[in-house]
Amino acid sequence: MAGANRCCIAATVLRGFDGRAHHLKEELTKRGLDLQFNADIERIDKQADGSLKATLKDGRVLEADCVFYATGRRPMLDNLGLENTGVKLDERGFVEVDDLYQTAESSILAIGDVIGRVQLTPVALAEGMAVARRLFKPEHIASGYDDPTACSACRTWHVAEEEGKTATRCRSSKAASDP
Repeated sequence: MAGANRCCIAATVLRGFDGRAHHLKEELTKRGLDLQFNADIERIDKQADGSLKATLKDGRVLEADCVFYATGRRPMLDNLGLENTGVKLDERGFVEVDDLYQTAESSILAIGDVIGRVQLTPVALAEGMAVARRLFKPEHIASGYDDPTACSACRTWHVAEEEGKTATRCRSSKAASDP
């Protein structure tokens, strides 16, 4: 195949990131990638010549030599016994928390991928640090998303700089906030 397709179930690339993610879409398109949005694969059939035919749920058909298909993430909450607690899940199956990562069960906090926000390791680390500060150094309370250590994970550097969070400031703020 001369070209390449990328199908996205979502309406955009890098959902959950700031609006500048459209530059990625432009660059991928310039490099010959045919992006298909709001597309979900219904089935994949192997053809006699070894090629693959992917039929999308909306009826479109794409031909390819190779298909990589990621079905998305779900919170790994199986066998934790949450049904025996007051923890509530949202309509997507993620744990509901407030701004301090507190669940409806007062003794249970949740951070990271299970809460369905920005699913990146640096964000989960920042959330964990925010919870640790709240529990062990309450005089240093900061939410994970406002914590400068997460600025590169949640925003492009351009947006972080517009908000006054330069790389130097992020590093110095991190150093100042570390125990």
